[in-house]
Amino acid sequence: MNKKHKQPTKGELLGILKQQGIEKDLKANMRSKLFSKIQGNKNQPLDLDSRVISSLILNHMTTEGFKYSVSVFVPECGENMSFLSALELAEHFKLDSAGNGSILQFILANYNFLTTKPHKKDSSTQALSPSPTRDLENKLIELDKNFALKKSLERPETEEKILKIQRDCEARMKAEVQEHVKRIRESEIVSLKLEESNKYQQLLQKYKDDNEKYYQRELDALRTKEKKLQNQFRAKEQELEHKSYIQRQEYLQDVQSNNDKLSELRKKLDLELEEAEMCKRVWEGRVNEYETKIKELDLSKKEISLKINEEFLKCKLEFEQKFEEEKRQIASEKIEIEGIKRTWNLDSDRLRNSEDRLEVYSYQLNKLTEENMSLKTKNYNQEKDLDQLRCELKILSESQNRLINELGLRDHELQVMREEFESFKQIYEELKDRMARIKIEHDIEIDKYKKEINENTGKTFVSSYLQDRKVYWNKLHKEEIDLKKDMMDMIKPGPLYSVRAALEQVRKTDMKNENQEKQEKQNKPQIVAKTQFAKQDYSDSESI
Repeated sequence: MNKKHKQPTKGELLGILKQQGIEKDLKANMRSKLFSKIQGNKNQPLDLDSRVISSLILNHMTTEGFKYSVSVFVPECGENMSFLSALELAEHFKLDSAGNGSILQFILANYNFLTTKPHKKDSSTQALSPSPTRDLENKLIELDKNFALKKSLERPETEEKILKIQRDCEARMKAEVQEHVKRIRESEIVSLKLEESNKYQQLLQKYKDDNEKYYQRELDALRTKEKKLQNQFRAKEQELEHKSYIQRQEYLQDVQSNNDKLSELRKKLDLELEEAEMCKRVWEGRVNEYETKIKELDLSKKEISLKINEEFLKCKLEFEQKFEEEKRQIASEKIEIEGIKRTWNLDSDRLRNSEDRLEVYSYQLNKLTEENMSLKTKNYNQEKDLDQLRCELKILSESQNRLINELGLRDHELQVMREEFESFKQIYEELKDRMARIKIEHDIEIDKYKKEINENTGKTFVSSYLQDRKVYWNKLHKEEIDLKKDMMDMIKPGPLYSVRAALEQVRKTDMKNENQEKQEKQNKPQIVAKTQFAKQDYSDSESI
């Protein structure tokens, strides 16, 4: 029983000590004792100054509430350290009263007041003759200084005596306190423990009975609630089982239907992918053919532009040579005119005619340059059109990818598409052959015109040649535009991708081109006759 009663009393005592703040002081004392034992109880005499400094620090810590730092500082000073109280420190520093604050703060405040001297004023006086009162004041000041020195020498001895007396008193007080504590521990504490244990047992029994009754009531209420909840839980479980069974059946039906749909979709996707791959291969072949065609057109354009420049330079050189020859003739004629008047009139007429011819030639040259510039601009525009064709081919490839994803045609539509693609291939091969024939005819015509230019000279023939070239370039440009339109119409979505309509348009353009070629062949003899007539006019003008 005694062991059982000791545990609650210890806990209560610890709680009281914590509330009063004595626990930390006890711990600090225990630390100081342990530290002194570890050091080996070195009894060394301490100076008064060191005692005063340590007691000032301790006083400052206690007033500021640094309990933890006090618990560390005191044991580090050692057991031999005897700290001075606040009154002793005030007497040592000759202070009237430091109040409730720390003595260090009071000393610092006084020091600052003395150093700053707010009411101090500097003044200077001049005395002609020393006064008797001044001598008395000096003597009194010297007496005060001597008395202060004697007192300061006597004061440490008296302070040491007082401290010894205080130590003896404290030792006696400690012995009396220890005896009193032993007596209380032996007699009074045991009786108090027994009384308090009986009180606490009665209280505990009372609380126990009250709690048992309260918990019994709660248990009865909880049991009734438990029964109700069990019944509700069972009913809910039955409902949930019924619902889950229905949902499972529905889910199984949905899964079966989804599986069937998935199998059908997979079959469709496989077919669509095969069809898309076939279409992709066809489109890739078409794109490659169009790229080769564009490259051939670029090369033909470059060759034609180079040939035109060369022909223009040749005409220019011939014209300059003729002009220089005429200048020489005019100079010789001017020399002959000085001697003969009749020849001079004839020569003047000839000069006028030559000047007219020069103006005509200059006008024709300007026209040639303008036509050359227009041809260059047309060439530049055609290069832009070729770039647009490339962009459209890119669009074709993108649309091709989109169409591959959107392909969902049936079997009979695929067969029709294949037949139409084969017919389109045949048409494309026919177009390719036709372009090759046009190129060959174009080369033959260029060779003919070159031979005619080498044989004859004249602006009228050059202009007719340039007009023919313009007509031919316009025809090529129209063919390119028609091809672009056909390609764009074929790309447009619709039933069977409107391939039949595209094929019909291609056939129409072929018919138009064939009609134009026939008309050109009919017009060729007229152009040749015109050129021969222009050559005769030029030869007549030269003879004149």
